[in-house]
Amino acid sequence: MKLYKYKSLQGDGLLHALEMIVNRRIYLSTCDKMNDPEEGNWEIKQRNKQYLAIAEKALKVIESQKFTCFTKSATEPLLWAHYAGGFSGIAFEYELNEKEYDIRIVDYTGKACVTLEQLQQIADGINPPQDFGILKSKAKCWKYEDEYRLFGSKKTMSIT
Repeated sequence: MKLYKYKSLQGDGLLHALEMIVNRRIYLSTCDKMNDPEEGNWEIKQRNKQYLAIAEKALKVIESQKFTCFTKSATEPLLWAHYAGGFSGIAFEYELNEKEYDIRIVDYTGKACVTLEQLQQIADGINPPQDFGILKSKAKCWKYEDEYRLFGSKKTMSIT
């Protein structure tokens, strides 16, 4: 699958871009570093007295998840403006094997709607949040990004 990653060359961006080129490594972030204020939030189908305890544990797991964002387009002006330093950055092209990496397409239907059982599975480490739509669901206004996310366990990841 051919995907693109926009990068600013301002500030640490140049060093990160060189790391991407020379060492074939990309940086993964957590949801608190994303520009969507609703990132990592969810809707719950039912609440009971156990909800708060389960939700607190699940939130810790969600906030620790690492991922990076890609798009299918190398020519979207808004992406160049927002993620490539106001048209002065760079777009990297990657050919990624979906069988080798945990790549998920983002859906634009709003917050993920989960059950208490699903939150418990996240809290217990049985399933990652993205299995239930958390961290891969965004509001419709972000649809122009045509986003894909690559999930990993460390702050950086080698891309072969």
